[in-house]
Amino acid sequence: MSSSSSASTLSRKYQIVGTAFDVLSAVISLLDLSTDIIILVAWYHTQRMIFFWLSLCILILSQISYVLLFYYNHGKWENPWRAALSVLCTLPFSPMLSFVFYLVSARDAPLRLWLDKCACFYFSWNDFHVSISNGGEHQYL
Repeated sequence: MSSSSSASTLSRKYQIVGTAFDVLSAVISLLDLSTDIIILVAWYHTQRMIFFWLSLCILILSQISYVLLFYYNHGKWENPWRAALSVLCTLPFSPMLSFVFYLVSARDAPLRLWLDKCACFYFSWNDFHVSISNGGEHQYL
């Protein structure tokens, strides 16, 4: 086997492992949010209101932190009204922002191009506050 062929096979294996890791991370993230909501509902129905309210506050804070982290890295702030509208439009998608972080990491990412066309989102993709020397999949880890 030639050196070029072996490097290509190794690169392909790393790509498959990287994709499997991304899929597994996505599934775990969705399951984590799902179990949080299931536990919230259970605590509400069993009248354990202190646990319910504490968990609800933690869940809301975590979702807000996703939005703030996303805007810290990609938000445009020149027009405060448009930035506020963009934050409000992004809030319903906060459980999925961890996926959006990954899906917009490449310069020619289809999601990034689509978001640029939406009037309700106002992002700047060139201002990074994280290390861009890391690969796209490791940028926000």
